[in-house]
Amino acid sequence: MGVLSAGKAKMTDPERIEFINNIADKIGSQHDLMNYYTSKCRAIARMQAQTTQDRASVLSLMGKR
Repeated sequence: MGVLSAGKAKMTDPERIEFINNIADKIGSQHDLMNYYTSKCRAIARMQAQTTQDRASVLSLMGKR
């Protein structure tokens, strides 16, 4: 990376572009990870809702409730 002096960072244009690209890559990876966990949580929520619905249906068929 570039030279640091008195609160300022000096970078060449290629260094600056590389720095920005690295940040973009990290953000992209974090976004992908967030999407992965969001889809997993949604799938779990759907399964739980289906289980609750199935339980209510079974109890109804058994004449309980």
